[in-house]
Amino acid sequence: MPTTARTTVKAIAAGLAVIVTLGLAACGSDEPDLPSVGGSAGASTAAGGDGTADRVAAAQKLHDCLADVDIATTYENDADGLPSIVNFAADAQALAIDLEGLPMISAAVSEDDLDKFYDGVDWSGTPEARLQYDGIDRTDDWVRCLNESGYSQSDVLAGILGSPLGVDLMQRSVEANNEWAACARANGFPETKDSQMPAKFDGTEYPAALLPSSITEDQLRALLEVCPNFDGARMTANAQYDTQFQSAELNEISLPDDYYVAPTIGFDYPGFDYADVNILTGGQSAPNDATAQKLSALDSILNEALYDWYAAQSGVLPTAAAS
Repeated sequence: MPTTARTTVKAIAAGLAVIVTLGLAACGSDEPDLPSVGGSAGASTAAGGDGTADRVAAAQKLHDCLADVDIATTYENDADGLPSIVNFAADAQALAIDLEGLPMISAAVSEDDLDKFYDGVDWSGTPEARLQYDGIDRTDDWVRCLNESGYSQSDVLAGILGSPLGVDLMQRSVEANNEWAACARANGFPETKDSQMPAKFDGTEYPAALLPSSITEDQLRALLEVCPNFDGARMTANAQYDTQFQSAELNEISLPDDYYVAPTIGFDYPGFDYADVNILTGGQSAPNDATAQKLSALDSILNEALYDWYAAQSGVLPTAAAS
Protein backbone atom coordinates (compact mmCIF):
# COMPACT_ATOMS: atom_id res chain seq x y z
CA MET A 1 0.00 0.00 0.00
CA PRO A 2 1.19 3.56 -0.51
CA THR A 3 2.55 5.34 2.53
CA THR A 4 -0.47 7.59 2.98
CA ALA A 5 -2.83 4.63 2.79
CA ARG A 6 -0.89 2.55 5.30
CA THR A 7 -0.68 5.49 7.72
CA THR A 8 -4.38 6.19 7.48
CA VAL A 9 -5.56 2.62 7.85
CA LYS A 10 -3.35 2.05 10.89
CA ALA A 11 -4.71 5.17 12.56
CA ILE A 12 -8.24 3.98 11.87
CA ALA A 13 -7.35 0.51 13.12
CA ALA A 14 -6.58 1.94 16.54
CA GLY A 15 -10.09 3.37 16.78
CA LEU A 16 -11.76 0.32 15.24
CA ALA A 17 -9.73 -2.33 17.07
CA VAL A 18 -12.77 -3.86 18.71
CA ILE A 19 -14.76 -4.11 15.50
CA VAL A 20 -12.17 -4.88 12.84
CA THR A 21 -10.11 -7.22 15.00
CA LEU A 22 -13.08 -9.11 16.35
CA GLY A 23 -15.12 -8.83 13.16
CA LEU A 24 -13.39 -9.22 9.82
CA ALA A 25 -10.29 -10.45 11.65
CA ALA A 26 -11.99 -12.30 14.47
CA CYS A 27 -9.87 -14.36 16.83
CA GLY A 28 -12.42 -16.82 18.20
CA SER A 29 -11.03 -20.33 18.68
CA ASP A 30 -14.27 -22.22 18.06
CA GLU A 31 -16.34 -22.22 14.90
CA PRO A 32 -19.94 -21.14 15.55
CA ASP A 33 -22.77 -23.45 14.67
CA LEU A 34 -23.85 -22.93 11.09
CA PRO A 35 -27.63 -22.60 10.79
CA SER A 36 -29.47 -23.94 7.78
CA VAL A 37 -29.76 -21.19 5.22
CA GLY A 38 -33.33 -19.91 5.34
CA GLY A 39 -33.88 -21.53 8.75
CA SER A 40 -35.13 -19.80 11.85
CA ALA A 41 -31.98 -17.81 12.62
CA GLY A 42 -31.48 -16.55 9.11
CA ALA A 43 -35.14 -15.99 8.34
CA SER A 44 -35.84 -13.88 11.39
CA THR A 45 -33.02 -11.53 10.50
CA ALA A 46 -33.89 -11.44 6.83
CA ALA A 47 -37.37 -10.28 7.73
CA GLY A 48 -35.79 -7.01 8.78
CA GLY A 49 -34.46 -6.55 5.28
CA ASP A 50 -30.83 -6.09 6.34
CA GLY A 51 -29.43 -8.88 4.17
CA THR A 52 -27.93 -10.91 7.01
CA ALA A 53 -29.37 -14.20 5.72
CA ASP A 54 -27.78 -13.49 2.33
CA ARG A 55 -24.41 -12.91 4.01
CA VAL A 56 -24.70 -16.20 5.92
CA ALA A 57 -25.55 -18.08 2.71
CA ALA A 58 -22.64 -16.47 0.86
CA ALA A 59 -20.25 -17.32 3.69
CA GLN A 60 -21.33 -20.97 3.65
CA LYS A 61 -20.91 -21.18 -0.12
CA LEU A 62 -17.44 -19.62 -0.02
CA HIS A 63 -16.31 -21.85 2.86
CA ASP A 64 -17.56 -25.02 1.15
CA CYS A 65 -16.18 -24.10 -2.27
CA LEU A 66 -12.72 -23.42 -0.87
CA ALA A 67 -12.82 -26.59 1.26
CA ASP A 68 -13.45 -28.62 -1.90
CA VAL A 69 -10.08 -27.44 -3.25
CA ASP A 70 -8.22 -27.83 0.07
CA ILE A 71 -8.13 -24.15 1.02
CA ALA A 72 -8.89 -24.04 4.74
CA THR A 73 -11.18 -21.34 6.14
CA THR A 74 -13.21 -20.85 9.32
CA TYR A 75 -16.48 -19.15 10.18
CA GLU A 76 -16.78 -16.31 12.67
CA ASN A 77 -19.99 -14.91 14.10
CA ASP A 78 -21.06 -11.39 13.15
CA ALA A 79 -22.72 -8.78 15.36
CA ASP A 80 -26.03 -10.66 15.06
CA GLY A 81 -24.42 -13.87 16.32
CA LEU A 82 -24.62 -15.44 12.87
CA PRO A 83 -21.66 -16.96 10.96
CA SER A 84 -21.41 -14.52 8.07
CA ILE A 85 -17.65 -13.94 8.35
CA VAL A 86 -15.11 -16.16 6.60
CA ASN A 87 -11.42 -16.11 7.49
CA PHE A 88 -8.51 -18.22 6.34
CA ALA A 89 -7.47 -20.86 8.88
CA ALA A 90 -5.10 -19.31 11.41
CA ASP A 91 -2.27 -21.75 10.66
CA ALA A 92 -2.44 -21.30 6.88
CA GLN A 93 -0.08 -19.02 4.98
CA ALA A 94 -2.73 -17.17 3.02
CA LEU A 95 -2.58 -13.73 1.43
CA ALA A 96 -5.37 -12.59 -0.84
CA ILE A 97 -7.10 -9.74 -2.58
CA ASP A 98 -10.79 -10.28 -3.28
CA LEU A 99 -12.96 -9.18 -6.21
CA GLU A 100 -13.58 -5.81 -4.56
CA GLY A 101 -9.85 -5.20 -4.22
CA LEU A 102 -9.94 -5.82 -0.46
CA PRO A 103 -7.27 -7.78 1.42
CA MET A 104 -7.92 -11.04 3.29
CA ILE A 105 -4.98 -12.39 5.25
CA SER A 106 -4.40 -15.29 7.65
CA ALA A 107 -3.05 -14.82 11.15
CA ALA A 108 0.17 -16.71 10.39
CA VAL A 109 1.37 -14.21 7.78
CA SER A 110 4.40 -12.14 8.74
CA GLU A 111 4.88 -8.45 8.05
CA ASP A 112 7.66 -9.31 5.57
CA ASP A 113 5.38 -11.72 3.68
CA LEU A 114 2.68 -9.06 3.65
CA ASP A 115 5.01 -6.43 2.20
CA LYS A 116 6.30 -8.82 -0.48
CA PHE A 117 2.79 -9.84 -1.51
CA TYR A 118 1.53 -6.29 -1.82
CA ASP A 119 4.70 -4.87 -3.37
CA GLY A 120 3.79 -3.20 -6.62
CA VAL A 121 0.01 -3.40 -6.12
CA ASP A 122 -1.69 -0.33 -7.56
CA TRP A 123 -4.12 0.85 -4.88
CA SER A 124 -5.26 3.90 -6.85
CA GLY A 125 -7.88 1.72 -8.54
CA THR A 126 -9.29 -1.74 -7.81
CA PRO A 127 -6.41 -4.23 -7.80
CA GLU A 128 -6.89 -7.63 -9.42
CA ALA A 129 -8.02 -10.51 -7.25
CA ARG A 130 -5.30 -12.97 -6.28
CA LEU A 131 -4.51 -15.63 -3.69
CA GLN A 132 -1.20 -17.04 -2.51
CA TYR A 133 -1.87 -20.06 -0.31
CA ASP A 134 1.01 -21.90 1.38
CA GLY A 135 3.33 -20.34 -1.16
CA ILE A 136 1.30 -21.46 -4.21
CA ASP A 137 -0.72 -19.28 -6.57
CA ARG A 138 -4.37 -20.34 -6.09
CA THR A 139 -5.93 -17.34 -7.79
CA ASP A 140 -8.11 -19.35 -10.20
CA ASP A 141 -9.80 -21.30 -7.39
CA TRP A 142 -10.13 -18.15 -5.29
CA VAL A 143 -11.83 -16.11 -8.04
CA ARG A 144 -14.15 -18.97 -8.98
CA CYS A 145 -15.29 -19.49 -5.39
CA LEU A 146 -15.82 -15.78 -4.82
CA ASN A 147 -17.91 -15.53 -7.98
CA GLU A 148 -19.96 -18.62 -7.18
CA SER A 149 -20.62 -17.60 -3.57
CA GLY A 150 -21.22 -13.88 -3.92
CA TYR A 151 -19.30 -13.33 -0.69
CA SER A 152 -18.49 -9.66 -0.03
CA GLN A 153 -16.19 -8.39 2.71
CA SER A 154 -17.63 -4.89 2.36
CA ASP A 155 -21.14 -6.24 3.04
CA VAL A 156 -19.85 -8.01 6.13
CA LEU A 157 -18.09 -4.87 7.33
CA ALA A 158 -21.25 -2.81 6.84
CA GLY A 159 -23.13 -5.25 9.05
CA ILE A 160 -20.48 -4.95 11.77
CA LEU A 161 -20.12 -1.16 11.63
CA GLY A 162 -23.89 -0.71 11.66
CA SER A 163 -24.33 -2.94 14.71
CA PRO A 164 -25.00 -1.41 18.15
CA LEU A 165 -21.32 -1.93 19.01
CA GLY A 166 -20.19 -0.22 15.81
CA VAL A 167 -22.52 2.73 16.25
CA ASP A 168 -21.41 3.11 19.88
CA LEU A 169 -17.76 3.18 18.86
CA MET A 170 -18.44 5.70 16.10
CA GLN A 171 -20.33 7.94 18.54
CA ARG A 172 -17.46 7.80 21.01
CA SER A 173 -15.06 8.65 18.20
CA VAL A 174 -17.14 11.71 17.30
CA GLU A 175 -17.12 12.85 20.92
CA ALA A 176 -13.34 12.38 21.24
CA ASN A 177 -12.75 14.16 17.93
CA ASN A 178 -14.89 17.13 18.80
CA GLU A 179 -13.37 17.51 22.25
CA TRP A 180 -9.96 17.66 20.59
CA ALA A 181 -11.23 20.06 17.89
CA ALA A 182 -12.49 22.44 20.59
CA CYS A 183 -9.02 22.45 22.12
CA ALA A 184 -7.45 23.21 18.73
CA ARG A 185 -9.89 26.07 18.10
CA ALA A 186 -9.07 27.52 21.51
CA ASN A 187 -5.34 27.34 20.81
CA GLY A 188 -4.84 29.17 17.56
CA PHE A 189 -6.76 27.17 14.94
CA PRO A 190 -10.36 28.42 14.90
CA GLU A 191 -10.92 26.87 11.45
CA THR A 192 -10.71 23.33 12.89
CA LYS A 193 -13.87 21.44 11.95
CA ASP A 194 -15.88 19.11 14.17
CA SER A 195 -16.66 15.60 13.01
CA GLN A 196 -20.09 14.15 12.29
CA MET A 197 -21.61 10.70 12.66
CA PRO A 198 -21.41 8.83 9.33
CA ALA A 199 -24.51 8.86 7.17
CA LYS A 200 -23.81 5.24 6.23
CA PHE A 201 -21.90 2.43 7.89
CA ASP A 202 -20.20 0.70 4.99
CA GLY A 203 -16.57 1.48 5.75
CA THR A 204 -16.37 4.46 3.38
CA GLU A 205 -17.06 7.14 5.97
CA TYR A 206 -15.22 7.73 9.21
CA PRO A 207 -15.57 10.68 11.59
CA ALA A 208 -12.51 12.92 11.96
CA ALA A 209 -11.76 16.39 13.25
CA LEU A 210 -10.19 18.42 10.43
CA LEU A 211 -7.33 20.87 10.80
CA PRO A 212 -6.76 23.56 8.16
CA SER A 213 -4.40 22.41 5.41
CA SER A 214 -2.35 25.59 5.93
CA ILE A 215 -0.96 24.38 9.26
CA THR A 216 2.83 23.93 9.36
CA GLU A 217 4.92 21.23 10.99
CA ASP A 218 6.10 23.55 13.76
CA GLN A 219 2.54 24.70 14.43
CA LEU A 220 1.24 21.13 14.54
CA ARG A 221 3.91 19.97 16.98
CA ALA A 222 3.23 22.97 19.24
CA LEU A 223 -0.51 22.29 19.09
CA LEU A 224 -0.05 18.63 20.05
CA GLU A 225 1.88 19.74 23.12
CA VAL A 226 -1.22 21.62 24.30
CA CYS A 227 -3.82 19.28 22.80
CA PRO A 228 -2.35 15.75 22.78
CA ASN A 229 -4.15 13.38 20.45
CA PHE A 230 -3.18 10.09 22.10
CA ASP A 231 -3.11 8.85 25.70
CA GLY A 232 -0.91 5.78 26.00
CA ALA A 233 -1.85 5.12 29.62
CA ARG A 234 -5.55 5.02 28.79
CA MET A 235 -4.89 2.83 25.76
CA THR A 236 -2.93 0.45 27.96
CA ALA A 237 -5.87 0.35 30.37
CA ASN A 238 -8.05 -0.92 27.50
CA ALA A 239 -6.08 -4.18 27.56
CA GLN A 240 -8.11 -5.49 30.49
CA TYR A 241 -11.21 -5.28 28.32
CA ASP A 242 -9.60 -6.42 25.07
CA THR A 243 -8.72 -9.75 26.69
CA GLN A 244 -12.38 -10.23 27.62
CA PHE A 245 -13.52 -9.24 24.13
CA GLN A 246 -11.32 -11.87 22.48
CA SER A 247 -13.18 -14.68 24.23
CA ALA A 248 -16.65 -13.23 23.63
CA GLU A 249 -19.02 -13.35 20.70
CA LEU A 250 -19.13 -10.08 18.79
CA ASN A 251 -22.84 -9.61 19.49
CA GLU A 252 -22.21 -10.00 23.24
CA ILE A 253 -19.67 -7.18 23.50
CA SER A 254 -20.51 -3.77 24.89
CA LEU A 255 -17.96 -1.05 25.56
CA PRO A 256 -17.37 -0.04 29.20
CA ASP A 257 -17.87 3.62 30.06
CA ASP A 258 -14.13 4.16 30.50
CA TYR A 259 -13.07 2.42 27.27
CA TYR A 260 -10.63 4.80 25.57
CA VAL A 261 -11.10 5.91 21.98
CA ALA A 262 -8.41 8.24 20.69
CA PRO A 263 -9.47 11.16 18.49
CA THR A 264 -9.06 10.79 14.75
CA ILE A 265 -7.62 13.91 13.15
CA GLY A 266 -7.29 14.76 9.49
CA PHE A 267 -6.91 17.84 7.35
CA ASP A 268 -9.45 19.83 5.39
CA TYR A 269 -8.03 18.73 2.05
CA PRO A 270 -8.95 15.97 -0.45
CA GLY A 271 -7.28 12.70 0.43
CA PHE A 272 -6.82 13.66 4.08
CA ASP A 273 -10.37 14.43 5.21
CA TYR A 274 -11.60 10.85 5.76
CA ALA A 275 -14.27 11.26 3.07
CA ASP A 276 -14.57 8.23 0.77
CA VAL A 277 -12.04 6.44 2.95
CA ASN A 278 -11.70 2.66 2.64
CA ILE A 279 -11.18 1.18 6.07
CA LEU A 280 -10.15 -2.23 4.71
CA THR A 281 -7.60 -1.22 2.10
CA GLY A 282 -6.53 1.92 3.92
CA GLY A 283 -6.58 5.56 3.13
CA GLN A 284 -7.89 7.70 0.33
CA SER A 285 -6.79 8.81 -3.10
CA ALA A 286 -4.86 12.04 -2.63
CA PRO A 287 -3.71 14.47 -5.32
CA ASN A 288 -0.03 14.42 -6.17
CA ASP A 289 0.74 18.02 -5.31
CA ALA A 290 2.88 19.96 -2.86
CA THR A 291 0.09 20.32 -0.32
CA ALA A 292 -0.60 16.58 -0.32
CA GLN A 293 3.08 15.84 0.16
CA LYS A 294 3.22 18.23 3.10
CA LEU A 295 0.08 16.80 4.68
CA SER A 296 1.36 13.26 4.30
CA ALA A 297 4.33 14.22 6.47
CA LEU A 298 2.03 15.95 8.97
CA ASP A 299 -0.21 12.89 9.04
CA SER A 300 2.80 10.87 10.18
CA ILE A 301 3.38 13.37 12.98
CA LEU A 302 -0.22 12.91 14.14
CA ASN A 303 0.45 9.18 14.44
CA GLU A 304 3.83 9.37 16.19
CA ALA A 305 2.47 8.85 19.70
CA LEU A 306 0.27 5.99 18.51
CA TYR A 307 3.18 4.32 16.71
CA ASP A 308 5.49 4.76 19.69
CA TRP A 309 2.93 3.16 21.98
CA TYR A 310 2.45 0.14 19.71
CA ALA A 311 6.21 -0.26 19.31
CA ALA A 312 6.64 -0.23 23.08
CA GLN A 313 3.85 -2.76 23.59
CA SER A 314 4.55 -5.33 20.92
CA GLY A 315 7.09 -4.07 18.44
CA VAL A 316 4.48 -4.00 15.68
CA LEU A 317 1.97 -1.50 14.34
CA PRO A 318 -1.77 -2.13 14.10
CA THR A 319 -2.89 -3.38 10.70
CA ALA A 320 -6.62 -3.47 10.04
CA ALA A 321 -6.22 -5.89 7.17
CA ALA A 322 -4.38 -8.55 9.13
CA SER A 323 -6.20 -11.16 11.14
